[in-house]
Amino acid sequence: MDRHLWWRHFRRSLAQCPFTSFLLAIFAGATTYFAIDTFYKRVTGQLDESIQQRKEFYRQRREETRKKLEALGVVVDGDDRNTSL
Repeated sequence: MDRHLWWRHFRRSLAQCPFTSFLLAIFAGATTYFAIDTFYKRVTGQLDESIQQRKEFYRQRREETRKKLEALGVVVDGDDRNTSL
C-alpha cells in the first residue's frame, strides 16, 4: 500500500473511532474553558493581581537572600535586576 494511501486510511479510521472523537471533544472543551477563563481574568484584572503577588513574593525572597548574604559577608550591590545575562 502506498504511504499516502495508508495515511489517508489511518486518518479516516481515526475519524470514525468514537474514542478518538471523545478525546478530541474533551481536549476542545478544556481548551475553550481555559481560554474563556483566562480572558475573563484578564478583563476583570484578576490575572494582574496574581502577577503582582508573584512579583512581590519573589522580591521578598530576594531581599531575604540579600540579608543572608550580607550576614555572611558577601558584597551585595543592591540591584534587583539580573545583570548576568
